[in-house]
Amino acid sequence: MKTNQLTFQQRLVAPTSKFFKPLMYGGAIVAAVAGGLSIFQDQIVSSGLPVPAAVLQISTVIGWIAAAVSAVSGLTVDFEALEGQK
Repeated sequence: MKTNQLTFQQRLVAPTSKFFKPLMYGGAIVAAVAGGLSIFQDQIVSSGLPVPAAVLQISTVIGWIAAAVSAVSGLTVDFEALEGQK
């Protein structure tokens, strides 16, 4: 099967290569932690304690980057394992 013949849905259900699995799970974990930190920082600010704006911006950027890494890693395909399934 050629790489350009896979649809988006086929890529989602195809096996992910061993290199990208830790990136996918790690990215999802880091994105979740960054989202939690953003919510926590919002709660601190609403209670009247100052939080530097750079901290909020850094956690937001790290969260978006981690989410992108996780999404791209999830779409990679291990073609050897895919051929072995057939």
